[in-house]
Amino acid sequence: MISDEQLKICEQKLLKRQSELIEQLRKHPTFDLTLTEAASELSSFDLNHPADTATTLDERSKDISLKNRSEKELDEINKALYAIEEGTYGVCTICGTAIEYERLLALPEADKCQRHADMDEQTFEWEDE
Repeated sequence: MISDEQLKICEQKLLKRQSELIEQLRKHPTFDLTLTEAASELSSFDLNHPADTATTLDERSKDISLKNRSEKELDEINKALYAIEEGTYGVCTICGTAIEYERLLALPEADKCQRHADMDEQTFEWEDE
């Protein structure tokens, strides 16, 4: 189990990253457009070369991917902050063992011990193939 001091350090890291992500999501104007909206917006301009349109759509697609990743990370951070409030932070959600402080320091939103996190990665890689 992690100490109160270690818990405070992790909580501060989570709050700092949460603030950064919220600010990033607020500031990025193209995060508000979906890919369909972006395509519709571009199709109204007859003067665009198809390659320019494709490049712009590719950029929008990247923006949407970044937005989705930021939202997912923000959700994980919020879950970790809730776990702190509930007194369950630093405990693996699969096996119930303590998550190593070094892991929490590197990845404060972690909700699984290294063993179960590795299992998730292997499952994901297998499903991806």
